[in-house]
Amino acid sequence: MATVTTDDGIKIDYEFDDFTNPWDDEAETIGLLHGSTLNKKFYAPMVPYLGRKFRVLRWDQRGRGASTAPPPGSTLSGAPVDDGVTVVQRYARDALCLMDHLGIKKIHWVGDSSGGITGANFALMFPERVHTLTCIQAPLVKIPADFEKAWAAGEKDPATAIEKYGMADYYERIGTTWVTDPKKGNERFQAWQKEERKKIATHSYIGHWKWQSLADLTEQLPGMKVPVQLLSSDRSGICPVEQQERIRDLIPDCELKIYSDYGHGIAFLEPERIAADVMDFIARKR
Repeated sequence: MATVTTDDGIKIDYEFDDFTNPWDDEAETIGLLHGSTLNKKFYAPMVPYLGRKFRVLRWDQRGRGASTAPPPGSTLSGAPVDDGVTVVQRYARDALCLMDHLGIKKIHWVGDSSGGITGANFALMFPERVHTLTCIQAPLVKIPADFEKAWAAGEKDPATAIEKYGMADYYERIGTTWVTDPKKGNERFQAWQKEERKKIATHSYIGHWKWQSLADLTEQLPGMKVPVQLLSSDRSGICPVEQQERIRDLIPDCELKIYSDYGHGIAFLEPERIAADVMDFIARKR
């Protein structure tokens, strides 16, 4: 298990796969970051498709997977409050810490769902450290009201519901159909992904939602300085096509590709296809 320790003492667990030619020291790095309740294991199936041409870095965000979380009673971000700025800036600084630890000067960031929002913030904060940015089903503007209402589970907002019920009971109440297409993948996968989502420490996910409920890069996206690719689908309730088209139009150098007949979860449901689109985009933007 490889880890790096952040300036506030959090251990970020990561895997850095390199199947490129050992005599080729010019291979670039793709960084794969998971969505809000996921972890790096979800993206392992994509590594073989990317790994011959790129070094592939995957990491668990603080409080997810094998990474540690701040202690109960403290904020996820380490700031006095978790909000629409502090949490994502902390996520971005964690990624920067990892890149510096590994000596990675620039990265092709590939972020799924909230991992794409983190990537967009990282690219805005540290444009000199990003080659390209691919956001997979990432709501870079305010999330749809019906999604937030569904995830509030009858409470005033998702953070309140998570605090009231705890992660295990919370996911039994809301289910996973919003975040993983129930018509795709076999029964074993559907059961596995649901249980993996319950493993997050409750207090960590409360902090995450205090950010994601407020996350909205509408005003910042016109200032994006790196090439961006949006990969989404036609049946995602979190990322409706109109939302993704709006995001595309806000970013100076941006492409949008829509996968037909899919809900949310294309990053781990279609790893070979996603990998091909990522590598094609990188090749065209070099």
